[in-house]
Amino acid sequence: MTAENETVAEETLLQRIKESFPELEELLERVGRRGANRFYKFYSGSFKTYDLQTETREIVEALRAVMPERRMDGQFLAIMERGTGRVFQPEHNERWIEEAGPVVEAFLHAEMMLRQMVECGRNIGSLPVRSICPGWQLMCCLYGVP
Repeated sequence: MTAENETVAEETLLQRIKESFPELEELLERVGRRGANRFYKFYSGSFKTYDLQTETREIVEALRAVMPERRMDGQFLAIMERGTGRVFQPEHNERWIEEAGPVVEAFLHAEMMLRQMVECGRNIGSLPVRSICPGWQLMCCLYGVP
């Protein structure tokens, strides 16, 4: 990818974040309100921890919608795959951290990506910002923008 193409990709990413900003901000606020209760459910050993998967999937869909033409980072997708699509079984209580832990991990990663995207949309006026903004670097990593 040429330097010019990289700049275009970054500009497109920032533009799309700005266009999606109201929806992304609303999603972050909504998931944040429910997230603390779900963490309590994890520490209390409740099967309701598995409800975090709903928010995780919703966040991933919103992130995908920003740059649908680009594949998201493989590590991020692996964490999402490991932490979603899980169905509680009573025997999970015997291996609680191994079974429910990936659900929480996936949510945390998805929420952090969303949080950083909202921060970028709120605070970045123009590019380039990579050297001074780790959140922007994270967004570029998420979408494979060199």
